[in-house]
Formats: sequence, C-alpha cells, structure tokens
Amino acid sequence: MTPAGYLDLVGLAAQVLYAEPLLDKLGVRAEVVRMGRFKNAADPLVRADMPETTREELGALLDGLQGSLLDAVAGRIGGDRAAAQATIDQGPFDAIEARAAHLVDDVGFDDEAREHLREAAAVQQVDRVDLMPKREPLGVRAILEALGGKSESRTPSEPHVALVYVTGAIIDGDEQKPDVAVSDPFVRELRRLADDRDVRAIVLRVDSPGGSALASDRMWHAVRRAAKRKPVFASLGDMAASGGYYIASAAKRIYAEPVSLVGSIGVLAGKLDVGPLADRVGVRSVVLTRGAHAAWSSIFSPLDPSERAVLERALRSSYYRFIRRVAAGRGITREQVLAAAGGRVLTGAAGKTLHLVDDFGGLEDALDAARSAGSVSADTPLSVWPRRSGLLDAIADATGDDHGRSQAAGALEKLRALGPLTRPLVESAWLLPLLDGRPAILAAAPYVVDIR
Repeated sequence: MTPAGYLDLVGLAAQVLYAEPLLDKLGVRAEVVRMGRFKNAADPLVRADMPETTREELGALLDGLQGSLLDAVAGRIGGDRAAAQATIDQGPFDAIEARAAHLVDDVGFDDEAREHLREAAAVQQVDRVDLMPKREPLGVRAILEALGGKSESRTPSEPHVALVYVTGAIIDGDEQKPDVAVSDPFVRELRRLADDRDVRAIVLRVDSPGGSALASDRMWHAVRRAAKRKPVFASLGDMAASGGYYIASAAKRIYAEPVSLVGSIGVLAGKLDVGPLADRVGVRSVVLTRGAHAAWSSIFSPLDPSERAVLERALRSSYYRFIRRVAAGRGITREQVLAAAGGRVLTGAAGKTLHLVDDFGGLEDALDAARSAGSVSADTPLSVWPRRSGLLDAIADATGDDHGRSQAAGALEKLRALGPLTRPLVESAWLLPLLDGRPAILAAAPYVVDIR
C-alpha cells in the first residue's frame, strides 16, 4: 500500500431519503398502487419514514453483503468473523495502521513492489495485470468516461459469441439512448442475432434496476425466442432487479456474484397529483370527459376508488404475468417463483438458493460457457452491442461541426464534478412516467444500491 494511502474499510451502510413531507409542503401528492409486499420503490414519495418491510429487506441485504465482506477480511487476517468485525470497527486505516492490522503486507510505492516481485521471481520484467474488471457503464459517470471514445470494432465474419449489454433503467422507445435500455432497439438486435448463423451463442450482461413492465416483457420475449434457436446466457452485474431480472430470466443459464442484487419480482404504478399546488398558486383545472375513467391520468386530481380498482386489476395481471414469465424461463414452478417474489430484493447467494441464479461467476464465466456451448474458440473476437462511441463525437456528428463538441466538452467537464450528485437522478429514470400523467406499470427495484 502506498505510504499516503487510505483504506476506507468501515463496513456497510444503507441510506434512503424520504420526501413525502417536502411534497406535502409543495402541495404535491404521489398516488401509487403496488403488487408485492416489498415493492417499495415509490416509498420515498409517499412516506416520511422507512417502513418495517424496507427495514427488514435492507437489513437482510446488509447482513448478506456484510457476511461476504467479513469472510474476505477473516481470510486475510487469519481469524474468524468476530475478529474480522472487530478489525472493521477500527477503520478507516492509514497505510501504517492497515499493515499493523494485517490488512496489507507492506507499505511502499508501486515501483518498489515491482522491484520486489522481480527479485523474488528472478525475472527481468514484471507485467501489470488488472484483476478487477471494469464496471459496466451505469450513470452519468459512464457518459463522461465515453468522451472521445472510439467505436467498437466491426462484427466478426467468423463464428463467434455476441455480447449484449442491458444497462440502466428499462424504457419504451424506438431509438437507442445512452445510459438506458430501450426496448425496440434491443428487440431488433436480438432478432438479428437469432437469424445470424455466425452468432453461435449470446451473452446478456444485465446491470439494471428495471423500469417499464411493458418494455421488460417485450425484451423477455425477444430473449426467449432467441434462446429457442441458440444458447443464451445471462451475466448479472451489480444489480439485475425487477425488469432487469425479468429479461435475464429467459436465458438458458444465469451467472451472478454472491453479492449481486437480484429479484425484486413485483410491479407498481402511480402518478403525481399536483391539485393542491395548483390551488395554492391560483391555477384551476376544468376537465370535460366522455368516459368513466377518461380523466384518470390528470395530474390535477387523485385517483378515485373506481380508477384505483382499475389500476389494481391491471397491476395484478402484470404481476402474475411476471411470475409466469420467470417460471417459464427458469423452468421452475409458480410456487417456487412466489417464494422469491413479493418485490423482495435478494443477494445473488440468496437468489441461488431460491433458484433465481444457476451459478456464481462473472462475465468471463458466462462468456466461457457461451463459447463452449457454441463451439467457439476463446481467441475469437466478440461482437458487442450496443456499439459504443464517444459522446462528443456523436454531438459533433449531430451539429455538423466541432463547435457543438467544444461546448459540450465544457458542460460535461462541469458535470464531472457533480457526478455523485447527478447519478441518482439519472439512475431513477424509471420514475419519469409518474410525471407523464397516465399511470404506467413499472417493474422497478425499490432503490439503487451503491456500495462504497
């Protein structure tokens, strides 16, 4: 560890912000209906404090993740979990303290470490190998990292494996957008891959908290159809919950890390009612209707009992469709899915116990399985979708010159410093339908977890 280094090993914490009192002061009410006891995605808008269901669920998640952390620390210091917890409770550590606690072997600079390795191994050169895979793009940070990036290489002309990313909120739409998973482009690509004889297997890399239930169902169907023609594997990243898991469940085999977050099988829907705010500022809404529920999407009135009953009926249908889809994709019974449902977010370890995950492993494990199933050699290039290119290059293309590029560069440089503040807004894109009037059925996780 470098002498000026700092080991921020302090355990795990979960924080949820609740804004119902603020909305009440503004004269805004959130109208939400849900299916699933733990489907608490909209609670920050409708509650002033954490309900017991969320406390129970988050507590279980923290226990599972902390258990994995304790095992890792215990293995490092040569003790048990109690000793590991005692060590963590002393954190954070500077370099000297970390060495004294047996969390690192020595203190020094990277060139000294390389020299030590060279002498110990009696070799002339020491090469650097990155053991930690780069995290998949998710959030504003990914856009900033894409500045000036190069387009992916062309699709191989020989038999190969296709890697398809599903990252960010899942939304309906016809055009691909950065940082979100859009239904129509995904469906078109899965159909193309299913038809391409050179594509021998497909790997889905899913890192998504979910979003639109309609988009998720269409994307599930595309995966299901492709899986009938060639092997499809799913690799779950940090989170493949609700709509993200919905899509992954159609794969032949699902890989996840023990600390991946999976499940959240449930749905919700709702809208914002700004009627009190409108009254306060002197705005009056007059609505003429030709239908019992014609004005149910109005943001100037709450749902009446009849409208709520209609929404509950639609949610019930969507929820049990979700359960049927998972059962069909996983090859398990409806009762087995129900045991893991209710909107509950699970760790990968718990998901494996409940038949939501097949094997522990990362993206490389899923790719190896796909290559084996498709009889593709390990050195054959992948085809990757969506094709990634530099954001500023895209802006330059759109404006026809580099002026837009230079302006965007300045704005994005300012966003770089605000990344931690803006990321939750981008990753909560699934909330946008609440602002759009007509209640949309959502398959979204109750929170985005960022482990630090």
